[in-house]
Amino acid sequence: MHPQALCGRALAYMRLRRPERAEQDFYAFLSVPHPLDPAEERAAAAWLILALAQQGKWDDARDQIALMREAYPDLADAAAVAAQEAWDADQQALYAQAWAYLTPDAAD
Repeated sequence: MHPQALCGRALAYMRLRRPERAEQDFYAFLSVPHPLDPAEERAAAAWLILALAQQGKWDDARDQIALMREAYPDLADAAAVAAQEAWDADQQALYAQAWAYLTPDAAD
């Protein structure tokens, strides 16, 4: 399967409110050994974090947040990603909650 098809299908599952299926496709997309566009990779990682948060998989979300922070040290904040992905208010709040409670420097 073409990597972009995996990402597209995962996004469709998110829109259908099936984060457990989306999670599988986002993981597959991010693990395919091919050069990824950095913006596509960041977007897929963000959507994966949201899918994990929607399922209450906070440990997995924390691990993905750590990977994202490592890959994108210039990432300003979670709100910027949420806004760029044009998420609704509930999705933005859940994503921000994942970052606020699971990032190592949240207490600072």
